[in-house]
Amino acid sequence: MEDRNKSKWVRRIGIGLLVTVMFLTVWVLNFYNVAKPINGISAVPVCSVDTELKQVALTFDCLSFGDEIQNIMYILDEFDAKATFFIPGKLVLENRSAVLSLWAKGHDIGNMTYSYRQLGDAKANVIKSEIQECNATLQRITKDECTLFRAPYDDFGGRVVKTAAAMGMYSVRYDTDPLTWKPEVPVERAVEMAMENVKPGSIFLFKTNGKFVEDTLREVLTRLRMKGYEAVKVSDMLFTEDFAVDVNGTQVRIEK
Repeated sequence: MEDRNKSKWVRRIGIGLLVTVMFLTVWVLNFYNVAKPINGISAVPVCSVDTELKQVALTFDCLSFGDEIQNIMYILDEFDAKATFFIPGKLVLENRSAVLSLWAKGHDIGNMTYSYRQLGDAKANVIKSEIQECNATLQRITKDECTLFRAPYDDFGGRVVKTAAAMGMYSVRYDTDPLTWKPEVPVERAVEMAMENVKPGSIFLFKTNGKFVEDTLREVLTRLRMKGYEAVKVSDMLFTEDFAVDVNGTQVRIEK
């Protein structure tokens, strides 16, 4: 009788250990995109990079090409900062000179589809066509191959990220949004939001058509400099091999 009870307890302990191992395995696989499922590129958008370097990436959604573009370039030059500009293909065609100026100054030019349409419910062939057409437009003007993608309206749902990854495109989001797209947010509050959670590897979002984007950018760069941060391009900060992306969108290095 005693041996039978011991046997039951051993079986229960064994089953418990097996369930625990299975749970931990599933948790790890969900926390890290370890499989690099498509072309070695994560099917999860990157919001930040896990780095020890005091670097951040400033990104701009370019939905306008007025005087603000020249002013933004001037401010970036003033702080010796580089940035990444995501531009719809149609706007690239309409603003060739400004796009070339951005590229000539050493900034990244990223893909934001050709027509700036919402893609969450779109079929894969539509997503692919939008990305391809924008890439072709950018390459005709800059002669460079584009590998950075941001979905319009921040809509990375459905097939968007997987389709982009299959095309060799890194989907880029952000972890820091000073809400420059909201006209009711004053500069002081926007700067506070930008700086309160900044960390090495943060990716900032700015909108070129924001009411206070220029003043916010200048003050953010001033404070970043005071804290010892360098503003770099997304392409200079991303890992392109031996990486994973966790559920929070943080790109991390995988040690082999």
